[in-house]
Amino acid sequence: MDSKKAIGGRLREARDRLGISLQDIASSTRINAKFLATIEEGGTPDVPLIYLRAFIKAFAEHVELNSQEILKEYFAVEPAPPPVEQNPERPRVHVSEPEPPKPQQKTAQSSAQRQVKVLFVISIAMITMLLLLIFFLRDTRTDRATQETPFSEIVKEKEPSPVQEILPADSAAAKKVQPKPVLTDSLRLEAVASESVWVHIVIDNAITREYVLTPRRRLQWKGKTSFLISVGNASALSLILNGVKLAPIGAASRPATNVLLNRESLKQVAKDPAKKDAG
Repeated sequence: MDSKKAIGGRLREARDRLGISLQDIASSTRINAKFLATIEEGGTPDVPLIYLRAFIKAFAEHVELNSQEILKEYFAVEPAPPPVEQNPERPRVHVSEPEPPKPQQKTAQSSAQRQVKVLFVISIAMITMLLLLIFFLRDTRTDRATQETPFSEIVKEKEPSPVQEILPADSAAAKKVQPKPVLTDSLRLEAVASESVWVHIVIDNAITREYVLTPRRRLQWKGKTSFLISVGNASALSLILNGVKLAPIGAASRPATNVLLNRESLKQVAKDPAKKDAG
């Protein structure tokens, strides 16, 4: 039996044993149900290899199977086909040599070849410039949406604003001077992946982003009010909100769905420092 079909059968049996549907798994892992159905039927979804590995790993863990064993069997190398026997030596056929072309024919042929080479070089140069332009524009839009920062440049917590001098209640200056409100509407969320992990995030209930982070990959997002984050493997992602390291958002090797992070999250860490130390 094909190893992929056998793995698909094991995934289906484990899912039936737990009494869950493909749509339930798709809702929890944020993976398209069409891809899950293809994997379960023994096929291969038309996605990049890193996405395929993440999908199979999340599927296996959701139905309580050993994801590493499933991945090893799914991507096992098939034996190479036997070498093809060479054809027996055929009898040699005498071919008369063609007559050398005349000088005028050589000149015309050389000129045509030079023109073809020039056109080929110009076409390659134009295609290269077009690809570079597309890559530059795409990279610029990506940088505007998400800013990636190295670990050495992680921003420290903002220092508290200095306390204003308190004037006497009956002072004329106390009646005129009004303290300026402190702007506290910016949030900064940083994520560090310890292994390959799928991440889905909604910023301020308006901007949606989706990633598959590789080990030691770091991303940073900025928002005004909140972040709504879902992770394929909760223990594989460390989160830092406004310079404060948060506790894990879910159980180890289990997905976490629609976890809300806002200023209340910082207040909870301040009230209970044990949550911060647990992270």
